[in-house]
Amino acid sequence: IFAAPPAVGSTTPAAGSFTSIKGSSLLVTNGISQNPGGVLVNTGGTATLTAAQIINQTLLVQTTAASTWTLPTGTQMDTQFGASVANGLQIQINISNCYASGVITMAAGSGFTLGGSSMTVAANLSRIFWATRTGTNTWVLY
Repeated sequence: IFAAPPAVGSTTPAAGSFTSIKGSSLLVTNGISQNPGGVLVNTGGTATLTAAQIINQTLLVQTTAASTWTLPTGTQMDTQFGASVANGLQIQINISNCYASGVITMAAGSGFTLGGSSMTVAANLSRIFWATRTGTNTWVLY
């Protein structure tokens, strides 16, 4: 929740508070979300991502094998954010596939829907996905 701006010409800042943002390494500066690091996911084959990894926003991949990553459940995502999570919340997820071989394919966890026809990250490339909360324990990945 942001405070109303002060009157034009005022030298006194407006009173108010900001809602907290929960994330393992999320930094918010002047309203701009920045992730100073990332989570290294070093796996080949099948892996199930955690809600904490998703909220971290940046996943760095080091594998030469094709991988299928299953998203966490919608319930796990809601729990990670707490009781104040609202519909329409969006999380940008950056996946960097750092090797010249091994495609990553995203798979839906319970309560997640895949909102696009291509849910892959090609070898040696990066891709941005958006996870959007559409209802209680319900999320869509675009």
